[in-house]
Amino acid sequence: MKTILAIDPSGNFSEGKGKTGFVLFIKDGNTFKFGTLKAENYETRVEYWADVAILIAEEKPDILVVEDYRLYNTAATGAAVQSFSQMETPRLLGVIEQTAVMNQIPVVFQMANTTKPYSDDKLQKLNIITKEKNRWWFRGQAINDHERSALRHLLRYLDKERIAW
Repeated sequence: MKTILAIDPSGNFSEGKGKTGFVLFIKDGNTFKFGTLKAENYETRVEYWADVAILIAEEKPDILVVEDYRLYNTAATGAAVQSFSQMETPRLLGVIEQTAVMNQIPVVFQMANTTKPYSDDKLQKLNIITKEKNRWWFRGQAINDHERSALRHLLRYLDKERIAW
C-alpha cells in the first residue's frame, strides 16, 4: 500500500453550498496533501461531483476511505427535518463508490461517530494538529474543518489497520 485518499464528502449544492475535504496520504514519503472542493465554485452539482470523481480517478489511491451517511430519526437532524430533501450527499456517495469500482479502488466507509477518539482536543494534545490565530495546522499546512474531518477518517483507518505514519 502506497497511497490512501480519505474524503469527507458534502454533496450539498442546491441545499447549501457543500465543501468536500480530502487528504491524500503517500506512505513512501510520509506525505499528507490536503484540499477542499467547494460547491460554490461550480455551475452545477454534476460539475462539482464530477471533480470529486476526477480527484479519485487521477490520484488512483490504493485505498479510498470515505465518511458515510445515515439518515437518523432524531428531532434535530432526522427524517422529519430532511423531508423533501434532494439527499445530495448520499447521491455524491454513489458517485464516489461508482468511481472507485470503475477504477478498481477498494473503498472503506466509516461513520462520522467512529472518529470521536480523534477529536481536535485529542489531536492537539498528541501534537498532531495545532491551533494558531483561529486556524488549525498539520505539519505546517493550514487545514479547514472538512480537511480535519478527512484527516480523522484517515487516522482511524491507519490505526485500525496498524499502519505506521
